[in-house]
Amino acid sequence: MTPQKIKPHLTPEQFKLYNLIWRRFVASFMTPAVFDTVRVDIVAGQYVFRATGSHLKFPGFYAVWQRDDEEKTLPPLSVQEVLKLHQLTPEQHFTQPPPRYSEASLIKELEEQGIGRPSTYVPIISTIQDRGYVEQEQRRFMPTWLGETVNEVMNKHFPDIVDTGFTAEMERKLDDVEEGRQSWTGFLRSFYDDFKVTMDKAEAEMNRVQKPVEEIDEACPECGRNLVIRTGRFGRFISCSGFPECRYRRSVVNKTGALCPVCQGDLVERKTKQKKRIFYGCSNYPTCNFAIWEKPVPELCPHCGGLMVVPRVGQDPVCYQEVIVVQRNAEERPEQDGAARRRGTRRKVTTTAETELLSQTPSSNGRTATTAKKTTTGTTRGRTKKATGTTRAKSTATRKKTTSRSKKSTATKITTRRAGSAQST
Repeated sequence: MTPQKIKPHLTPEQFKLYNLIWRRFVASFMTPAVFDTVRVDIVAGQYVFRATGSHLKFPGFYAVWQRDDEEKTLPPLSVQEVLKLHQLTPEQHFTQPPPRYSEASLIKELEEQGIGRPSTYVPIISTIQDRGYVEQEQRRFMPTWLGETVNEVMNKHFPDIVDTGFTAEMERKLDDVEEGRQSWTGFLRSFYDDFKVTMDKAEAEMNRVQKPVEEIDEACPECGRNLVIRTGRFGRFISCSGFPECRYRRSVVNKTGALCPVCQGDLVERKTKQKKRIFYGCSNYPTCNFAIWEKPVPELCPHCGGLMVVPRVGQDPVCYQEVIVVQRNAEERPEQDGAARRRGTRRKVTTTAETELLSQTPSSNGRTATTAKKTTTGTTRGRTKKATGTTRAKSTATRKKTTSRSKKSTATKITTRRAGSAQST
């Protein structure tokens, strides 16, 4: 049904949505549009100017779907025609580099290159971050000094292995081994013979690479020498340039310029231990345990003079007390020790403190109905385990007693029946 026929029965918002869906649906079944493209090269001395234009010859699906781009048309021209210059507008265009990979674009590139499997995409992304090869900035992977150095060394000494074609071919050969089309011993032998030669050559020619230290304009509080930034196994840290004579060291902190609303200390950037998620905490930890996920800014709130934070990248700063605190009451909060704290909830734990046999009434099927239950609410796991253990032990004992009584009553009935049968005989 066309949008015009159904328009009287719809609200304005519903009509706009229906019209959009209908035009998109119909356009998907129509033939493509046809354009006449014209390119003109204008020679002026030693310079050549090029102009391009297009003319819509057949509308196709554009009959129901409006074009987004404007049509650039050229006036009628002929070969060797002399033109007059009316205006010359110089414009300079710079070549833009390709954008940095994000997690989604990197996985898409791996799929196109035939590298890895869906089950290995997550370990690949985790490995390059855990080893410090890349860092995420605005959800984009930025190579670190370590990543660039490792890539340079590997490309120099192992050019055949650090190659997308080699990785894709390796995946295909492993599939052949799995399906039985190739022997795994022969496959490993063919790879290892060439790899061992390359490895021995690299060990003989490769030099030890050490990252140069970064000097900072600060003196060591213990010996007065300059402090430098070094890179260790667990990341960057500040130490004395007189190491090993002086062993002063401290961690590197990135100050945000904002002050803690609790103790007026500096708010610095930190990372969680497990997922390496960035949060912001007070530099006076553990004295002050203030921490937030949102990035703080040095500017103060114009209304209350409190802390201002940026909720998400690209958004404007908002007041932490008026906006974030209200939303954060029921959400996850960061802690200075790198863990994440969730809002505490009381779990209702049903425990049986004492099991008492209130009544034992024989039923029609020979079983004994027992009712014994006393419930309390608590949050201690130890008490729950003890109470559960007690309940299970007492319940088992009750079942054994009930079973034994049932057996006795059954044996008594059988004996009585046998005795009655003997008397009648």
